[in-house]
Amino acid sequence: VFINSCAESRYKYVILSNRDESFQRPTLRSSFWAPNSSVVPPTADNESSTASSSISQLTSQPEETQQGQTTLQILGGRDGIRGGTWLAVATNGRFAVVTNYQEPREPDLVEIKDGRVRAPSLVPGVKSRGDLPTNFLAGTTTPEEYLSLVRAEKDDYPGFNLIVGDCTSMSLFSNRDTTSSIVPLTIGTVVGLTNGLIEPEWFKATHGIGLVQSLKLPDPEELAIQASASDHRITNGEPSDLLKQTISPLMAILNDREHPPHAEGTSVYDRCGILAPIFVDPVNVSRSASSPLEYGTRCSIIILVDQQNRVTFYERALDIETRQWQDRVFHFTAQP
Repeated sequence: VFINSCAESRYKYVILSNRDESFQRPTLRSSFWAPNSSVVPPTADNESSTASSSISQLTSQPEETQQGQTTLQILGGRDGIRGGTWLAVATNGRFAVVTNYQEPREPDLVEIKDGRVRAPSLVPGVKSRGDLPTNFLAGTTTPEEYLSLVRAEKDDYPGFNLIVGDCTSMSLFSNRDTTSSIVPLTIGTVVGLTNGLIEPEWFKATHGIGLVQSLKLPDPEELAIQASASDHRITNGEPSDLLKQTISPLMAILNDREHPPHAEGTSVYDRCGILAPIFVDPVNVSRSASSPLEYGTRCSIIILVDQQNRVTFYERALDIETRQWQDRVFHFTAQP
C-alpha cells in the first residue's frame, strides 16, 4: 500500500494498493455498502465458494435520504467470510487500510479440508482484522483517538498494521510494534505499508515509494470531465478507454514485478523471496502436495481525492474462475 498525502497539491491524498491473498478465500468486489451491513456467513454449502456473496444494501452509488442528503456509505471490497475490508473509503472522505503482519511462521492463510475452505481467522475469541477499517469509517473519532481505542484491544487481534485518516490527517498503529506507539504520518510524504513494520522498510516499500514520488499524477479536472461524460458508477460497468489510459501510469506501479538485487531465499513468506515484488504472481503456498493453494495479487485499487473532495475509486480484480482481470470505477464527491 502506498499513500501519498499531497500537501499543497491538486490532491488531498492518493492511495495505491495491491491485495495479496489466497485465491481460495471468498472475496466480494468493491461496491458501496452500509456500515451495519453483513455478508452471508460461511456454511457447509457456501464455505468453499470463491464467488461473491450477497450483501445487504449493496449499491453502485451512495444512497440518499428523502431530503437528498447522502447517507454514510463505505466503498471498498469485502472479505466473504468475516465481512470486513482491507481498504475502503467512506462518503465523508475518511479512509482506512489494514495489512496482515507476517509472523515468523505464518499459518496457512486458508486451509482446504474435505474440499471446503476454512479460515484460521474463525478461531473463537480472535477478532477479525477486517473490522478495524470498518469501525473507523463508521465512526466520528479522529485518527489518533481511534487508534488509542484499538491499542487498548491490540492483543485481541492477530498481527496487523493499520493506517486510518481523513482529508486533514492520518496515523499508523501496529500491534506488533513493541513500543505500541501511535505514529502520526506527515502530510506531504509518501508512506509504504507492507506485511512488516514500517521500519525497517521492505524492498517493495522503498522501491514503490520511489516510483510514486516520481509519478506525474493525472489532472483532477480531466478525471472530473470523464466522470460527468459517462456514468462509470454502474457496478460491473467497463471504464472508458480514456479513463484506463489516464489511470495506466498508476496501475503500472502496482504491476511492478522487480525483485531486490541478489534476492535469496525460497520461502514464500520471505520478504526477499517470491513475495518481494509489488505485484506477486500466483504461487502454490500449500504444505500439502495433494491440496494446492494459490496465493498472489488478486486485486489492485487506486483512490484519488482532489482538493474539491471529488473521489475516483478504480479497482482491477482477478476473476478466479476465468483468470481474467476486470476493471470498475466509482466517482463521487465526499462530504466531510
